[in-house]
Amino acid sequence: MNTLKVLSLFALAACAAVWASAAESGRPASLLRARLSARASYVLGEAIRVELTLENVSSVPVSVLNWDTPFDRAGAMGGHAFRVRRDGVEVRYRGALAKRGDPGIENYMRIEPGSSATAIADLATAYDLSQPGTYEVEFIGHLFDVVPKAERLPHRRDEMHGATVPAGPVTFRVIRADGHRK
Repeated sequence: MNTLKVLSLFALAACAAVWASAAESGRPASLLRARLSARASYVLGEAIRVELTLENVSSVPVSVLNWDTPFDRAGAMGGHAFRVRRDGVEVRYRGALAKRGDPGIENYMRIEPGSSATAIADLATAYDLSQPGTYEVEFIGHLFDVVPKAERLPHRRDEMHGATVPAGPVTFRVIRADGHRK
C-alpha cells in the first residue's frame, strides 16, 4: 500500500512540474509548428540556403518577434538560431550579433490561423561552411515573444512570452566543384 502512495505522489509531482513549466513560459509551443528544409548537396563556395517555415496551427492569429531568426530583416540571426555540425563536430556561429533595446512593432510578424511564414537563411554568411563534409542543421527554435490574438504590441522585454519551436535536423553535403567530398 505504501508503494502505491509513493508512486502516486511521484506521478503527481511530475505532472505538477510539467504544468508549472508550461505556465512559466506563458505561451504553449503548440501555437506554432516549425519545418526546416535544405537541398541534398551544395557546392563549396556557393550560398548554402535553408528554408524555415513557421506554421500557425492554432485557431487565432499569432504574432512572433522575429529577433534571432531568419525572419529578422536586420540580418542578425544570432548565435542561437541554428545548431550546425560538420561531420559530427559543432560549427561555431561567426555572424552578426545584435544588442537590442525593446522591440518595435516592425519586429513582429503576424501569422493567421492555418497560414505560415517562410524565410530563407544563407548559413554560409554566419557559419564557417568552407570545408567539404556532411552537415547537420537544426533550428533551435527559441522565439523571444509569441503573442496570440490581438494583444497590444510591441511588448517590453519584461512582458515577453517566449516559446521554443524546434525544427530539423536536416542533413546535406558540401562538395568541391569537381564533385568530390574531400
